[in-house]
Amino acid sequence: MQPASLPQPMAPPRLVALPFQPRRLRVLSDAELYAKWMRQAEEWERTGRDQRRAESTAVHRVRNPLVRKAVLKRSKGRCENPRCRNPEPVGYTDNGDPILEVDHVVEHAKGGRDHGSNTIALCPNCHALKTRGRDRHELGTFLRGEAQRLHQAASSRSQ
Repeated sequence: MQPASLPQPMAPPRLVALPFQPRRLRVLSDAELYAKWMRQAEEWERTGRDQRRAESTAVHRVRNPLVRKAVLKRSKGRCENPRCRNPEPVGYTDNGDPILEVDHVVEHAKGGRDHGSNTIALCPNCHALKTRGRDRHELGTFLRGEAQRLHQAASSRSQ
């Protein structure tokens, strides 16, 4: 009887160096990006994803409507940011009031006072810059001082 032959070990795989070829990415133009995103939006609608709903609850501090009213009166219908590029009203409501947003310079949700010394009337553009702008921290600091100055000036005129 012959001994059973043992399996022979396999030779290790041969590694072959491949030349490096970087991927070339094509930068899309603004028009191409717009078209791409609109195709994706239409797909979203076609598949019914635009009909989804999300339930949410929010808890926020209740504002005193008299503070808003007083600040709008103080503003005389104009943006109170002295750096505003367009201090004239950007538009008017159905009631004829100028479109202004009364903003808490120290966020009300984070403990800021609901008071004339902590609120300022801003046009929609200045409000967006203060909330989301690149220089929002510097602008917020500036507007904090401005709100206090405007409040003191208005308070001293009433006495």
